[in-house]
Amino acid sequence: YSDLRLLKVVETRFASIIVMLKRIQRV
Repeated sequence: YSDLRLLKVVETRFASIIVMLKRIQRV
């Protein structure tokens, strides 16, 4: 349970970082 929750948090942060990088590349 704990590991799954942690994995979900990491996944969300990773996704947000990817979105930020894509936005930076656009500019």
